[in-house]
Amino acid sequence: MKFFLFAAVLFGFIGCNQENDSENENESDNLQYSIVLDTLMQGFNDTTSWFYPSVGVVQMTEKPDLLVMTIQQWIKGKSDVFTPVQSRYSDNAGQSWSDLENRNDAFDFRPAENGFETGMCNFTPKWHKESNTLLGTCHSVPYKDKKLMGGTRSPVWSTYDPEKHEWAKWQTLDLPDDPKYFETNACADQRVDLPNGDILFPIYYKAEEAKHFTTSVAKCSFDGKTLKYEGQGSELSIEIDRGLFEPSLTKYGDRYYLTMRNDQKGYWAVSNDGLNFTEPKIWHFDDGEEVGTYNTMQHWVTHSKGLFLVYTR
Repeated sequence: MKFFLFAAVLFGFIGCNQENDSENENESDNLQYSIVLDTLMQGFNDTTSWFYPSVGVVQMTEKPDLLVMTIQQWIKGKSDVFTPVQSRYSDNAGQSWSDLENRNDAFDFRPAENGFETGMCNFTPKWHKESNTLLGTCHSVPYKDKKLMGGTRSPVWSTYDPEKHEWAKWQTLDLPDDPKYFETNACADQRVDLPNGDILFPIYYKAEEAKHFTTSVAKCSFDGKTLKYEGQGSELSIEIDRGLFEPSLTKYGDRYYLTMRNDQKGYWAVSNDGLNFTEPKIWHFDDGEEVGTYNTMQHWVTHSKGLFLVYTR
């Protein structure tokens, strides 16, 4: 049996229809696109499998742009137990790649109380234009004896040095001292960077004894060295199973779109400022039929002439 890892696997592809915005709708109708699948890695064994591939682009001035890929291994048979993030790069538009490494031990697990270890997962790198920095974000995870444990979680982040080809040791995003942030996650998130350098960072969280996750967009400042929480917008949740979680954010035209996972269906909300969102709605096609995505995250493909949702059936 062979396991193939692709740069992108598009299980479903739909247009996002913007109400009262005929200009953007017409552009979307005219958008032509093609999908090319490139095999970046292949490998499969009895104990591990590759998970969470993500590629960020370092915009170089006198050299070709640098592609930086991050990925983890899942320990098979262990629910959501992942090895430290590894990284590789390409300086020729993905035609060839360096070896996978965890340089500088940047993503190593860290010892915690009561025999726990703190790992991290769902790492997602993206270029931050204002500071000329590749910034990656995800969340911490408590493990013990290679088992996923309940406990505190926090958003974490790291920056990439394109000269040394290494990541800085991961740091935790400081949040307000409030019980509702007991378990706070940023799971394979897609964020939006504003022209002034501020970051709209989608997170989800719940108190220690709470059942439902709440999704919100945190506004953060970032100067290339420090990611700092500055506030947040609407708090979105539903009283169905685990609530709303694993959000991703994008901007298309003058509006911001948030897509969220639930244990039963996918949900979305829209905003004019990226912070204050409408009430969550279930994803539907324009003929009224439900999209039919079940208990999984969704992501965005954002083009200047069209906005598309990527999801699994």
